[in-house]
Amino acid sequence: MTKFKIENSGYFLVIVVIVYMIVAWNSTGYHHWDEHFQIIEFAGFKAGKVQVSELAWEYNAQIRSALQPSLCFLLFKGMYAIGIESPYLIAFLLRLISAGCAIWVINRFVETQRPFLSKNLFPYFIFLSYFLWFLPYINVRFSSESWSGLCFLMSLTQVFKVSDQRTLNWLLFLGAALGLSILFRFQSALLVFGVLIWLIVVARLNYREMLVLFGCILVVLLLGIGVDSWFYGSPSFTLYNYFEANILQDIASSFGTAPWYQYFIYIFKAPGIFGLFIILSLLIIVLKNPRHICLWALFPFLLVHAVIPHKELRFLFPLANLVPLFVVLGYQYVSTSLPKSNALALAVGLFVIFCYNLCGLVAISCRGAGLAKVELTAYIYRHYGKQEVQLIYPEGANPYQDITPQNTFYRHGSVSLLALRNLDDLKGLERKKQQGKVLLVIPAENINKPALGRLLEREHMHFRYQTFRPFVQQILRFYDQTLNEANLILYESE
Repeated sequence: MTKFKIENSGYFLVIVVIVYMIVAWNSTGYHHWDEHFQIIEFAGFKAGKVQVSELAWEYNAQIRSALQPSLCFLLFKGMYAIGIESPYLIAFLLRLISAGCAIWVINRFVETQRPFLSKNLFPYFIFLSYFLWFLPYINVRFSSESWSGLCFLMSLTQVFKVSDQRTLNWLLFLGAALGLSILFRFQSALLVFGVLIWLIVVARLNYREMLVLFGCILVVLLLGIGVDSWFYGSPSFTLYNYFEANILQDIASSFGTAPWYQYFIYIFKAPGIFGLFIILSLLIIVLKNPRHICLWALFPFLLVHAVIPHKELRFLFPLANLVPLFVVLGYQYVSTSLPKSNALALAVGLFVIFCYNLCGLVAISCRGAGLAKVELTAYIYRHYGKQEVQLIYPEGANPYQDITPQNTFYRHGSVSLLALRNLDDLKGLERKKQQGKVLLVIPAENINKPALGRLLEREHMHFRYQTFRPFVQQILRFYDQTLNEANLILYESE
């Protein structure tokens, strides 16, 4: 009987595809506003579906690379041409494309690490590369962070697979991958800078090779200027515009600031128990292999981001697919010094980690993206169709996002919106019922208030849906309890 090997099993790849498709399907909406308002809404404007006054300020400032919105625009035109208008189906196709690209890139990157990892640890590395609990969620995002990270991972694939002879094709492909990584997200220029310094100092590329590489990156950036100018309708250099607005003028700080060490807190807390492993592994790799290319890319990226006042967890997403390598490589460096008599303890530890990872994977596979508000609008779209619906909500709980910028992509023409100053306004519900089907959105944090319960009973409001399923809420308690506070519950009036 042939022994099952994860590294060459077609069955494993089928499971990967199925899981990523499930995550792409359920991950409705967007993790962060920029993923939607600076890509999909921009593409909607180019497609003639959105007014410029409804767009985010970044459009008029021309600080967003037009490459990704242009790709989104092309998909819109194709879908509209064959009669597909559902915004939820189109957004799913965007996530499905992201998932397919991620699987392809990860598959190629994983193979380049075979010479550097022991045969015993290599299957764990493969498993984590696809199924570390937060990776499928990040990898299906049609966001600048995810696509830039995949291009950067592809560039590392080129570096690791090179032989002693560096061909012209190798240099061109590497330069294209590095250039695209910058175009998808300008901050990734810091990662590219680290790689280029490594290629000069450690890999010792000669000046002709570096000239070709720099030239290829420059050509990609010039092509990006061409795409920007076409998309915005006038000559535009969005990379400089971004630098001027968010660095020189420090507009980004108006969206919040954090201390220099905030990213280390993110790394420690956000991945759950894996955070400690990541930090320990990085320290071990620094001591054992300071010439590793990933460290050279990581340090300038973290250093500059630590200095910039505005900080967000998603800014680390381009590095997410390197986490499995850090963890496994760090363990490999210290495993030889671990006592062999603790095999039982190691087995128990691995089982606990596996269960923790599995629970996290299940949770992210069964919930919408970000605060999951768009998942609620998808439910209304599926179950009420073109019926006239009046959606009532307390201030701050509107799933359609009715402030500037406008969420035109998921806007449903048959849904009218009514904000409540307080829940006592439900007393006038009978008058509102004359305007069609009445739905009520309530944040879960208010659901146990006695006054609300009496109002729901008196107005004959019945539960229909909630953005976070009960079992997902239980799992989230061990990962990010604050997400449960964003749970929205939908009621329907008889």
